[in-house]
Amino acid sequence: MKHRTIRRSNLAIPSVVLPWVVWASLLSPAKAAGVPSDPALRAQITKYLEQARYAQPQISPDGRHLAVLSPVGHRQNLVVIDLETRQPVRLTTLTDYDVTEVRWIGSDYLSFSLGDLKAPGSAEFHDGGGVFVVHRSGGTVREFQPTVRAFFNSDQVSYPEFSILSTMGPDSNEFIASSNERSSEHSDLYRVNAATGRKTLLTFDRPGDVQQWILDSHREIRGAVIRRAKAAKSNQAEDDEDGKAFDRILVWRDRVGGPWREVADLGLQSGAIRPIAPDGEDKLWVVTSKGRDTSALYKLDLKTGALDSTPFVDNPRFDIHQDAARGRVPGLLLHPVTNKPFAVAINGDVPELYYLDDDLDTLHRGLQATFPGQQVSLQPTTGNRVLVSVSSDVKPQQVYFYDQQTKKLTRELNTRPDIKDGDLQPMRPFLLKT
Repeated sequence: MKHRTIRRSNLAIPSVVLPWVVWASLLSPAKAAGVPSDPALRAQITKYLEQARYAQPQISPDGRHLAVLSPVGHRQNLVVIDLETRQPVRLTTLTDYDVTEVRWIGSDYLSFSLGDLKAPGSAEFHDGGGVFVVHRSGGTVREFQPTVRAFFNSDQVSYPEFSILSTMGPDSNEFIASSNERSSEHSDLYRVNAATGRKTLLTFDRPGDVQQWILDSHREIRGAVIRRAKAAKSNQAEDDEDGKAFDRILVWRDRVGGPWREVADLGLQSGAIRPIAPDGEDKLWVVTSKGRDTSALYKLDLKTGALDSTPFVDNPRFDIHQDAARGRVPGLLLHPVTNKPFAVAINGDVPELYYLDDDLDTLHRGLQATFPGQQVSLQPTTGNRVLVSVSSDVKPQQVYFYDQQTKKLTRELNTRPDIKDGDLQPMRPFLLKT
């Protein structure tokens, strides 16, 4: 596939609303405080301030259930809807936190993290976080990482690392996670059972001081980024907490369980190369801002360690996958079923989306023609059902299901039924020269 500079906007920001019968079975909307006493004026103002009734729709890999975030009571909680019966199940009833992130583990379990949407500076600048897992039918919520608040109230010395790298497939209750459980200074990979909480260590022998593990599309350990001390400090070196200089080295296995070999020095500081995921056996998707003002998506040759001369996807004004401060921004997206890269997102003046998968790209182009001037995004499943999100600056998000066999598009959900045509004004991005 040839290099492409993305310019058009195609990505919808997910947040949805189910029909009123589902909403009413969960809660009644809370009254806003400190608004005008006139009922008509109050209603006109609060409809813009209230959270969407449902947000962040995530269809299960088997296409049978839909996970959404809903303001149950005064907090955003996790709800799962059976798409056949349309019956919702509240999985959390939080009062101190909001559920801010959710993902499926197979088709039966979900993981989620917490935040405080009412906190100044938004949810990530508070004492939430954590990693929690629950069955889609409810029951015990299993904690794999505590919130920051719980950590400070405990006797633990350091905050435990725990992040989910990959699920093990649409029919599996297991996932692979990175954790510093064995050593506070090093990262290991574990295969974790969501049902029992059992962890199986996968990285008995590390190829060095591992900073990042890389899995292939079959969820096998194939690569790692290690930190190696420099003999002499240079201007390009990074320092650890002890002030020692080090390099970042990519090491790779040509076969599962095979010996490790060095591939490339990934560099440091602003020109560093950051691995994302393999592209087949010979290439690695990476992101870097080397020689550029913005980070771009490239491919790196795993045989020679050479970076492609031109980026695969770039944007002259916006970063892809990682910004200058190493913060996560939209970039390469992994298919929820196959675990292979299938789309690239860019958070520009308006979100942009480009599909690498030919079938989804064809579907996406057709739906863009059906909804001109709006942003369309897709969530595929193992079956024929595809979740389609459609929105624009003047139209709240609508959610459809597309049947790939019958070619039928069915409208299912409405994000903000209180906001009518004409309530929202067009967004006009501009550049201000200073």
